[in-house]
Amino acid sequence: MQRKRKGRVPSGGPYWTEPLPIDPGELSPLIQREIDQRAERSGFEGYVLELYDMLEAEKASGIFEIAFNPKISMACAIYEAEAQVEQHSGPVVLSTEPLWFAASGPQNAADVFYQLLVDRAVEA
Repeated sequence: MQRKRKGRVPSGGPYWTEPLPIDPGELSPLIQREIDQRAERSGFEGYVLELYDMLEAEKASGIFEIAFNPKISMACAIYEAEAQVEQHSGPVVLSTEPLWFAASGPQNAADVFYQLLVDRAVEA
């Protein structure tokens, strides 16, 4: 679990890029619905990060979309990836369900979210 930082190349994968700020309105409708259901709807910032499986990978394996609210130190995130499905001629985008968790910042949110995904995969 490493992140690709400016000037530093990770020793292996998986890793992800630095959080890129985006307008919260550009976040997935799944995340937007989650935010709309919260009492603290305002103050969320949007971020996207590309996830790579290994250092040699030329194409991202997926993305993290993160809504982070610094006022309440909470984040909501999803993982999205393209997959080939027999019933479709081209790739389709698959997504996890949105997960809520405490975070201290957007980079910390990515770290925590990745670990939550790993922990859930082990349980499955």
